Amino acid sequence: MNGELPLRDIHLPAGVPWWPPAAGWWLLLVLLIVIGMILWAVRHARQRQRLRRQALDELQRIEQAFAEHANTQQLAGACSVLLRRVAISRYPRQEVAGLTGRAWLDFLNRHGKTRPFDDAAAATLLHAPYEKDITGNPQALLNACRRWLQQLPGGSA
Repeated sequence: MNGELPLRDIHLPAGVPWWPPAAGWWLLLVLLIVIGMILWAVRHARQRQRLRRQALDELQRIEQAFAEHANTQQLAGACSVLLRRVAISRYPRQEVAGLTGRAWLDFLNRHGKTRPFDDAAAATLLHAPYEKDITGNPQALLNACRRWLQQLPGGSA
């Protein structure tokens, strides 16, 4: 006999593959995605709350200016501009920018929880900026603007 045994050389096991990752890596990926979505939602809600807060502050300044000057025409124009700016900031520009008259009021009423722009407020908003002899109700307009701004979706005022 020869004294040597017919043995094969030692074979090392194959290396650990990088794909598919272990379950812990999948859980980490899901956790990171969920955290990212939560952060985005919080940021988005804060932006909406900030828009509402700024709009209500601007409405307060408009109301103070009206208390000093009692100019209904100026009040209606300022309220109209404020509502338009807020609507363009919140909704697609193509949907809002070209609206006038009854279509504008319908948009405002459709995007509020109630219909704040009916009757006296609607007439004041539509006609007061353009009339010399104003017959509108300025307090109804201010109340309707405030209600619409407070009802904007996206958190509390």
